[in-house]
Amino acid sequence: MGKRSLRFSILLMVVGIVITILSATNIIVPKVEGFYLGLGIGFFITGVALIIKYILYKTNEEFRKSIDEDIFDERVHFIEEKSWKAAAKISVLVGFAFEVLMGILGNMEVFKGIALVVSLLLTLYSIFYLYYNKKF
Repeated sequence: MGKRSLRFSILLMVVGIVITILSATNIIVPKVEGFYLGLGIGFFITGVALIIKYILYKTNEEFRKSIDEDIFDERVHFIEEKSWKAAAKISVLVGFAFEVLMGILGNMEVFKGIALVVSLLLTLYSIFYLYYNKKF
């Protein structure tokens, strides 16, 4: 954990404050009431939590050891990779099923949005597969 993660945490807090202010003053009005307000507060709280983690990492030796072990442990990386893989597969399948359902029900705006997301995920998968296939 370095200065880069601290900068990211501060950026999250600033973005959260800006979104919250814009939402509270009704400069941005969502279709779902309270969406941007909740999003801004969520960003701010995440930034605060990351700063606390950064401070603990810099000041607490035991905490630093546990974080470093997680970062360099191959087992953790393997489990993380498997989890992301499973989540991505399920997301694409559920998205596709929902897309078909919206097509059947005639809700074409939602259908097109989901089709775009599913297509984007499959395209990104193909690009990264080709990249990593050549790299390894």
